[in-house]
Amino acid sequence: MAAKQEIVVYTNQGCGFCDRLVSWLQEKEIDFTEKDIKNDEQAFDEFIQYDVRGTPFTVIRRNGIDHHILGFNKKKLEGLL
Repeated sequence: MAAKQEIVVYTNQGCGFCDRLVSWLQEKEIDFTEKDIKNDEQAFDEFIQYDVRGTPFTVIRRNGIDHHILGFNKKKLEGLL
C-alpha cells in the first residue's frame, strides 16, 4: 500500500524559486496545495508557525510525520517523493 501523503507549498508572489518549484511539481504530476503567504492571511499564519524565514517552504506530511524543505531543493524533494 502506498504511503498517504499531503504536500503543501508556501509561496510568495514574485519569488522565482517558488515559481520554479511549482512548475517542477506540475511537470512531475505531483498533487500539492499551493498557499500564497502574501495574499492569504490564513496561509501566512500557518507559515509563521513553522518559524522559517523564506519561501518556497514545502511541508510533506506522510503517515503523520512532517518533512520540511526550505527552498527549491530538488535532490531532497526527489528523495522524499
